[in-house]
Amino acid sequence: GITAKFATANVLTMQYEKKKGKTSVKEKGLLVTARMKTLAAQFKNESLFAVGIQEGRSPQGGESRTGDYIILAAPARKDRTYGCQLWLNATISLDGTKNGPTLQRDNALVVHTASDLLIVNITTQIGTMTIAVGHAPCAPHGEHVVAQWWDNLDKTLEEVHRAENPLVLLFDA
Repeated sequence: GITAKFATANVLTMQYEKKKGKTSVKEKGLLVTARMKTLAAQFKNESLFAVGIQEGRSPQGGESRTGDYIILAAPARKDRTYGCQLWLNATISLDGTKNGPTLQRDNALVVHTASDLLIVNITTQIGTMTIAVGHAPCAPHGEHVVAQWWDNLDKTLEEVHRAENPLVLLFDA
C-alpha cells in the first residue's frame, strides 16, 4: 500500500480583496505566489504527501503547481468564503523507499467538487485511496444545517468511494 503523511489546515490565507478598483493583498492573504511557495516549503520540510486546505478561497477551481505540490482546488463561494484544496506532493516516494514511485498528475481523479468538499481518488501501481477535503458547517449555522451536511457527505462518499480502499478525511469540523 501507499505510505504517506497527511495534514489539514484551515489557512484563511488564500484570499484577496478588491478595494476601489485595485487588488490589495490582506495581511492574511495568499493569492500571492510567494506565500504559496512558503506553504509548499513548510509542507515539504514535514515530508507531507497530502495536505487538505480549507478556506483556500480560490475564485475558481482547477489545478496548479507550486514547488513539489500539485494543487487541486474547488472554488470558493461567490462571497469568497470556503474553497477546499488538496495539495499532493509529486516527489515523495509512495512506498516509503528512497527511489520508489511518485505521484503523477494523472494518478489523481477529482470525483466531487464543491466549495466545502473536494474528493479525489488516487490510483497508482501501489494502491488506491480516496482523499476528502472538507469544511463542515459549525454550530452557529444551526443543528439542521450541520446534520444535513454530514448526511450529504455520507451519500456522496457512498457514490465515489470503494469500501475496500483507504479513505483519508482532511476536515475542519
